[in-house]
Amino acid sequence: MGRSNETTFLIGLENPPKPTLKFPLGLVPAHVRPYLELIRLDKPTGTILMFWPFAWGLTMAAFASNLPLRLYVPALLRCFVGAFLLRSSACTVNDIFDRDMDAGVALAKKIVERTKTRPLACGRISVFAATVYLFVQYVIGITFFYFTVHDLA
Repeated sequence: MGRSNETTFLIGLENPPKPTLKFPLGLVPAHVRPYLELIRLDKPTGTILMFWPFAWGLTMAAFASNLPLRLYVPALLRCFVGAFLLRSSACTVNDIFDRDMDAGVALAKKIVERTKTRPLACGRISVFAATVYLFVQYVIGITFFYFTVHDLA
């Protein structure tokens, strides 16, 4: 008798503790969370990597043209927002196309462990909802770039 209780205790708890969510995800309602996970809001590395060439190019151009700091800082912030919008929509597109691989269909176990809890792979949101969300991101991105890149392209 004592052995089955030990086994039950080692395998799982009756009331398992809820996992702690990373910073921004814990602040939003549960129905919004999958969409923020879809754009990897809790993982800023991709946005920073996308932002770095923008910031480097802007900094070199600002130095060469003696751009005042009052114009440089807002331009740098626009570059950051642009990098975030580009990276977010890229993550959404990636998850839509790779949903079967992320779920673990005919893949190595190591890859599946990393991706199986993504919102599309585990079915927390539908492909249709993700596609609508993607088009909303595109509209926001096009609007942002239309109003911020005027006279440059």
